[in-house]
Amino acid sequence: GAGAEVNVETVGGDITVKGGTGAVTLRSIEGEILVENASGKVQATTVNDSIELRGVSGDIVAETTNGDVVVAASKASSLEVSTVNGDVRFEGPTAEKGLYRVTTHNGDIRVSLGAQANATVFVRTFGGDFSSDFPVTLPDGMSNRDGNKRFNVTLGGGSARVELQSFQGDIHVARGALPARRRGNQAQIDHWLGGHPAAVAVELPLDAHLEHRIENQIETQIETQIEAQIETQIETQIARQVKAATKAWKR
Repeated sequence: GAGAEVNVETVGGDITVKGGTGAVTLRSIEGEILVENASGKVQATTVNDSIELRGVSGDIVAETTNGDVVVAASKASSLEVSTVNGDVRFEGPTAEKGLYRVTTHNGDIRVSLGAQANATVFVRTFGGDFSSDFPVTLPDGMSNRDGNKRFNVTLGGGSARVELQSFQGDIHVARGALPARRRGNQAQIDHWLGGHPAAVAVELPLDAHLEHRIENQIETQIETQIEAQIETQIETQIARQVKAATKAWKR
């Protein structure tokens, strides 16, 4: 409930903030960030974990390298969201002439702009599908499931600018509330079923082939993450050794 600026930094820990006005700056390494009912310039940055912002208003920046980002019940005057490996969900109206950028390399993007959306939506995806609750006419020769899609959609007067970009993920633009997030294996099932959670019940046993595909994808992601962390550690150690050797040589 703080009615003032908030600045929190941690390594290896989570951050939870309720309230905050003005500059709300949160940074974590290996920690989850949760912010509720903050206003002003809200910036949340973490590594290898998720970010969730609820009831936040003002200029919003949320960045993570390996985790999901959720911005819900927001009134963002501007938005900058990015993740390398994770899904992004954004729910909230757009401001007049506001700028909203959502980027993920390997994940799905789902945004709800409201039934009275007034925005120009720029869609960019290399290997994912596109769907929308709004009537959208795709460029000639392009279908929802074509790869490498680049096109613009005008909703209402098109005042705000909304940029949605995913290299390897689906993009969905909704006019109503987004369905509740599903975690763990159920999220993987939803992805294989084309983003339609209603097509399967959580209690149903997995098909053997589907389960095998899910396990392979999870294993691949884990291996990629481990390799990246090992490479980073090796590069850091080499840099330290070079620095130490340089100091010794100068002496």
